[in-house]
Amino acid sequence: MKCNIIKLNEDDQFISKIKNGDSQITTFYEYDVSLNDSFSKRLKTPNNGREEQLSSVIKSYMGDLDLSESQMINIDDLAKGAKVVIGGQQAGLFGGPLYTFHKIFSIITLSRQLSEEYDTPIVPVFWIAGEDHDFEEVNHTYAFNNKETTLKKVKYHTMTPPDSNVSRYTPDKNELKASLNHFFKEIKETVHTQDVYQMCVNIINQFDSWTDIFKGLIHEVFKDY
Repeated sequence: MKCNIIKLNEDDQFISKIKNGDSQITTFYEYDVSLNDSFSKRLKTPNNGREEQLSSVIKSYMGDLDLSESQMINIDDLAKGAKVVIGGQQAGLFGGPLYTFHKIFSIITLSRQLSEEYDTPIVPVFWIAGEDHDFEEVNHTYAFNNKETTLKKVKYHTMTPPDSNVSRYTPDKNELKASLNHFFKEIKETVHTQDVYQMCVNIINQFDSWTDIFKGLIHEVFKDY
């Protein structure tokens, strides 16, 4: 077996510069995320007075979901002026790249840490970049084939891609299910496989637009947080 070893120049990486407080990067940001007092400064910043309206918009957008107790509490805290930890991602096929979930994990974890440290509600918020027009960036994902120890591309195939942003696009449910079957054929079966597969099928059946299907999946996985 041939292995290629590629070493990145970590000293020239964007994330490394942020972590190390490189002035070349930090001058473009109001806060330095590497400094703990940046969080306390942000918490003391006055709100803009539109918290109730924002909370109402979010609740309306999530109106087609069965909201959990945690989500209702967070929406209520947001209306009362709670600060947030926020991140987002394009609406990818079946959640898209794994780092979509890593982003959400980090949002939830940091909001919990800050809530405990400052003894105040901090709301985790994840927004969907549904205005994206480049369908080729979101119409596929990858599954790890354990037998071949390689990533396999799984794509949603269509002859009529969206002519506008993906939030207005209604995919063919049969083609989505075909892509879903392809995905699950590639991965190793576990005791959870059937439940997760059925959950995905139910979401495809329940929602119509590309972003609503993505929203339904993210909701099912993270609604308790």
